[in-house]
Amino acid sequence: MIWRIREMTEGDVKRVHQIELKAHIVPWSERILHDCVVVGYNCLILEIEENNRWIIVGYIICRQKFGCCHILNLCIDTDYQTQGYGRKLIEHVLQQISQNPELLYAALEVRPSNLIALNLYQSLGFKQAEIKNDYYNEQGQIEDAILLKKVLYNNKFE
Repeated sequence: MIWRIREMTEGDVKRVHQIELKAHIVPWSERILHDCVVVGYNCLILEIEENNRWIIVGYIICRQKFGCCHILNLCIDTDYQTQGYGRKLIEHVLQQISQNPELLYAALEVRPSNLIALNLYQSLGFKQAEIKNDYYNEQGQIEDAILLKKVLYNNKFE
């Protein structure tokens, strides 16, 4: 399968939002996704080539601030999950930030119930930093978040 990662544009937001609606319990609005692009967050999409067309199958949105690359949203279209695309996006971001001496670590929150994502992050070297109690509160369902961090030492991840 031929794939590529590129910067998300405002023209991609509608398709990205469709993926968001399919994959998340409480999806971000199209406006929030658009604003992430406009304000300059690191917004990347992963596309695959199917029938001579490029199709967006996933995306990652990160904010870089105070020495941290905070992975705010990683999402793969449900039709393309468990095929390694999430790993490709995270590895790409980790490679990008390893070139920036101002960034000291990457961080993200994950639901304890999302075992597939948790296993992916741990396989990439993310370690549990803390539990954020009652972090997710959607439709009466309350769930903690696990804050995971991957520390950068001398521009190399450990």
